[in-house]
Amino acid sequence: MSLEYNMPSKDLLSLEGNSVENALVLAEAIREALDFGNRAMGRRLTDRGLSPTHMRVLMHIHYKGNTRAIDLVHEVGYAPRTITEAVDSLEGMGLVQRIPDKTDRRVKHISVTAAGDAKVIEVTPIVHDFVSQILGVLNEAEMKQFTGLLSRIRLQAAMMEESYGEGIGRP
Repeated sequence: MSLEYNMPSKDLLSLEGNSVENALVLAEAIREALDFGNRAMGRRLTDRGLSPTHMRVLMHIHYKGNTRAIDLVHEVGYAPRTITEAVDSLEGMGLVQRIPDKTDRRVKHISVTAAGDAKVIEVTPIVHDFVSQILGVLNEAEMKQFTGLLSRIRLQAAMMEESYGEGIGRP
């Protein structure tokens, strides 16, 4: 697969102005960069028995502590079915466990096992190295500018999401 095939049809460096067409080209470029990164990270994690989804869910539970599946849906941002499948898979690998709530037997808390903690310790350097390689193409000034721009975009997206309401999958 050649990179040219997946790149936006317009040269990103030639975009001028703030047109809808330019915004769409940039949005597509961001999506493609994330897709490239996700596939590359997936190849690195496969040797460790994890997918990017497994890694994200496992690391979130590891750093946050015991959590419920519905909390993972909201905090990690995956669909309920994706969370259920990831937790089932991680539980099957012995990396997480479901613990019944002491006061409400309908509720299960998900926690990381000792094997899960060891897996997080194993993959954390891989994740850090990967992120360093991707962002290593930026110098210090570019990184500062990128961080500022990304912060503004994230804030705008969060405000837009909030304005659409709390429901998952709402337009």
